[in-house]
Amino acid sequence: MFWVTPSEHAICFTDGERTLRLGDKGANGFGIPVRKLSLYTACTGVPPQMRLPVVLYCDTNNEEYHADPFYIGLRQKCGCGEKFEQLVDVFMNASKAKYGGENKLCTFNDDTQDTASAVFGGLLAAEPLSGKSISEQNFIFLGAGTAGTGIADLRETGKTVESRKQIKLADSRSLIAESRMESLQPHKLPYAHDAPEYPNLVETLDRIKTMALIGVCTIAKAFNEMGARK
Repeated sequence: MFWVTPSEHAICFTDGERTLRLGDKGANGFGIPVRKLSLYTACTGVPPQMRLPVVLYCDTNNEEYHADPFYIGLRQKCGCGEKFEQLVDVFMNASKAKYGGENKLCTFNDDTQDTASAVFGGLLAAEPLSGKSISEQNFIFLGAGTAGTGIADLRETGKTVESRKQIKLADSRSLIAESRMESLQPHKLPYAHDAPEYPNLVETLDRIKTMALIGVCTIAKAFNEMGARK
């Protein structure tokens, strides 16, 4: 995979198992790293020949693809596990040996860092409108996946545990609360506060005053007119 050019400016890779919010796309996930690297060229001028999209492919558990005669990948269950982790190590070590790296491995997560930077920049730009700094504001996130917690984490860098209480996250069930600690994923735990589990977005906005409602969920029509006007 390293014959393209001796100097890649950016490599974008995926295993196709959890492609953005699209789920297990298997070999069909290859379009995502191609698309993201195309943005690097369009927005920052990175030469196309210095971008390398990669899929570390280990089959798919998507039964729909197994039955699809036009599926371009293998029709067998994904055997991802220790062997796949070894494949990732081989890939990362080979990339570093070929192209070098800053510090140990110069990588970032597009979902948790790139999206977070864009949203956080918008919040900073809005500070003069409210007359208060971001650290003084309350925020509600509709969506508590890695994109939502990534934005919250960037806002909370260097802040105290107490300041996290200004961040409220809601997932498909309800507000992230201490009463749900046992069932929460690790990235949600820092934002599990002592709070009621409000049944819907409108009631949440009635009870909690916020500077901004940030939508980072994949639920269709999660925002309605009443919720937006709140």
